[in-house]
Formats: sequence, structure tokens, C-alpha cells
Amino acid sequence: MKWKCFLRSFQLICIFFTLLCCSVSGSLAEGFAPGSQLPQFTLSAPDSPQTQNYLGLKAMGPFSISDVRSKVLIVEFLSAT
Repeated sequence: MKWKCFLRSFQLICIFFTLLCCSVSGSLAEGFAPGSQLPQFTLSAPDSPQTQNYLGLKAMGPFSISDVRSKVLIVEFLSAT
């Protein structure tokens, strides 16, 4: 049971770092107003079939957030400036 918990935690950490390191095309510098929708952008392909399966993606190519199958999706944008 502990092994499954560790594996799930490891998968979540891998997903976080994958999304953190993915290149995002498009400019998000103008900011977002409260209640506005997220603009469409494309993320690079998952680094493994396990990540693809975890995200519920049909293909290993680049994907958008709308391609991810989940009830809740947390998107965190980090700025270096």
C-alpha cells in the first residue's frame, strides 16, 4: 500500500515538473482579469507514455489544456521577471 502511495506521489511530482518545464507558445505577459478565460496555447509532448496515460491524452504529440481529461486541472504560471 505504501508503494502505491509513493508511486502516485512520484507521478504527481513528475507531472508538475513536466508542466513546469514545458515551453508555452504565445504571450501571457498582459495578465488576466478576474473571471477571464485562459487563452489557448500548446504544451510540448509528454516525456513518457506513463505521463500521457496519466493526463488522459490520446497521442504523444503537443497538446493543449483542453485535451487533458480530468475533473479538476490546476494551472500554475511562474514568472521569472
